[in-house]
Amino acid sequence: MIIEQRRYELQPGEAAGFERAWSAARETLNNSGHCEQYGVLRNLDSANSYDVQIQWDSLSGLVAGFACGPHYARFQELVGPYDNRIVSQVRSAPVIANRRRGWDEELIGA
Repeated sequence: MIIEQRRYELQPGEAAGFERAWSAARETLNNSGHCEQYGVLRNLDSANSYDVQIQWDSLSGLVAGFACGPHYARFQELVGPYDNRIVSQVRSAPVIANRRRGWDEELIGA
């Protein structure tokens, strides 16, 4: 399992469109077969700053499965217009996690 994290810094007035785009993109993630969970978080200290976290089953599930699959074009059509607002993007693997938070139990205590 990997966690993809994106930080977006939007321009004033873009927040509503950004949230609509990610709301519509949920269908592409839900149907991908590789996305396990996701969340779009608005920074409480900066209304134009958002974090998106996507949990993928594996790196190959993201790269070879989703990005090369049938749902990616629609995903990019929806959220791609905001790619120029990404200020950081990382892919991470959990080392320590709490089961009650929903992370993959296989990594707990590994």
